Amino acid sequence: MSEPPTTNARRRILLQRTHRWMLPLYLAAASSLSMWVAFQWFADASHVIWVWPVTAVQLGILLPFWSDVRLRLWSIGCGLVANAIAARLLGTPLWFSLAISLTSAFDVTVAGAILSRGVSGFEDLKSRASFKLFATAAFVAPVVSGLLATLPVSSLLHGPFGRVLVTSILSDAIGIAVLVPVILFCLTGKYRDPRKLAPHLPPGVLPAILFTAVVVGVFSQSIYPLLFLIFPPLVLLIMVMGLEGAIFANVALVLIACYATAHGHGPLWLSRDVQWEERLVILQIFLWVAMVTGLPIGALLDEQRRAEIKANDARSIYMTLLENTADMIILSSFDGEQRFITAASEALTGWTPEEFAKLDRLSTFHPEDLPVADMVISSMKEGKREHQFRYRLRQKSGGWRWVEASARAYFDDFTGEVRGYVGTIRDISSVVKTEEAREQLSLAQEGLELMARTDALTSLPNRRAFDNALDQYILGYRSEVQGVLLILDIDFFKSFNDEYGHQAGDECLRKVGQAISSSLIRSTDTAARWGGEEFCVLMPGAPVHVSERVALNVLDAVRGLRIPHAGNPEGIVTLSIGIAQRTEANEDPSLWVQRADAALYASKRSGKNRFTVAT
Repeated sequence: MSEPPTTNARRRILLQRTHRWMLPLYLAAASSLSMWVAFQWFADASHVIWVWPVTAVQLGILLPFWSDVRLRLWSIGCGLVANAIAARLLGTPLWFSLAISLTSAFDVTVAGAILSRGVSGFEDLKSRASFKLFATAAFVAPVVSGLLATLPVSSLLHGPFGRVLVTSILSDAIGIAVLVPVILFCLTGKYRDPRKLAPHLPPGVLPAILFTAVVVGVFSQSIYPLLFLIFPPLVLLIMVMGLEGAIFANVALVLIACYATAHGHGPLWLSRDVQWEERLVILQIFLWVAMVTGLPIGALLDEQRRAEIKANDARSIYMTLLENTADMIILSSFDGEQRFITAASEALTGWTPEEFAKLDRLSTFHPEDLPVADMVISSMKEGKREHQFRYRLRQKSGGWRWVEASARAYFDDFTGEVRGYVGTIRDISSVVKTEEAREQLSLAQEGLELMARTDALTSLPNRRAFDNALDQYILGYRSEVQGVLLILDIDFFKSFNDEYGHQAGDECLRKVGQAISSSLIRSTDTAARWGGEEFCVLMPGAPVHVSERVALNVLDAVRGLRIPHAGNPEGIVTLSIGIAQRTEANEDPSLWVQRADAALYASKRSGKNRFTVAT
């Protein structure tokens, strides 16, 4: 049982819960602020918004906590109310404020449902599968919500439905593509701590300055169509800083491009005859293309770098294991031309890896084990991948050592043919000695156990073995009622001993025991010597009529022995049998035995040489 949390631990838990339930308030404040920024910085006089940050802000804050349904719903609800109040304070009609807030909440829900399948933090974006989810969310959610938002927006702006639809979709998509990675980086990024980020900044400073300078230069003039110049420094920055460089580039590009274009600067002002709405759509398309170019490159580069780091770590660990393992490892082609042998060879054989590599492969096998070696090599050449076998390995000192080898074939990547094998060889000489000693001990123990379970006179199981069989039956067939117990007793056996002597009595018991055992008709039945002149038979799962047939067989077999018995009215040795069927699944075994014993004495009272079934 875990100990109760300490006072400090309880305070930390309470603090975490308090911060967690402050999330709806944080989200509402951030959402209101982003609404104000959207209308003040990214909108023209007609309230046409170039970049819609509200959805992205809510989505970025909620994603790390998305699995908490109650918290998520509270946060989305608070964000909806905050957006409606903020939009109303910014001068929009009440109906428009409510419509745009509801649309934004729906947008967050759709995008979050897609992203939550694989993205809960910034580092998740650095895998191919998770980034596909991000790209899908940044496309599907804006399209769906854009269709809903276009109706109120076009009514408010009195603009064409198609143009407003394109602008709405692009503004939302750009907001998600730019801000969601930024917020996730600030909340969950591996390098959000400045101390961790600092060592990685110096290589990216010059590319970041170069990119910013090129973007400023391109958008500070309206004479030449130089938008293409942005992409080389963008790629360079991403190559150096990965996905982090891509999100920095996106933020810088959006801020500079939107500011310059709004103030009449940049390549989009080469022609003064183009309408502002068309110029806005072109700007949005350019920003979207730049993001679609940069973000995937950054994500894939980081994924590749992480894979390389893991591969290098694994290679380093693997080489360390190879050099320090006690097992000898051989990598060899079948022709023996290419062989790699680990340092453990010297401890195992006395030869250094270089010396062992010069030996003929088969010369290291004991002559009696050569057929095993030939079989393994032939089998691997035919395509079987793995073998595990034991053999005696030659020693430099001249002796032999028992080893266990695990050989695995490796194949040519292009042809698919078997090229060679990797063998792992370990010393099992002590194991072999232990197994030999254990085998001898096991044989001796089996003999003792057999003696302990067997009646010395009749060679049948004794009372102890029968009791164990009865217990095992009861445990194994708890729910099964069917089963029969027979108790058998030689008639007038005391007078037999008195008349013929104990030696003859022992011979009689042996013959009767063999007759009982040979009369059983099922392999699952057990005959045993109960004690004295009594025997018993356990018939698991047998119906009564089968036990009656067995009883008749036994009676006939004993009479067929024709053992003379002057004290028996029949003139020969006979048996009496009591049969009891199991009546209940939970019946006490002792009661079952008592019923069979009572049936036996009923046979005795009825004249002997017969069987009686307990009622």
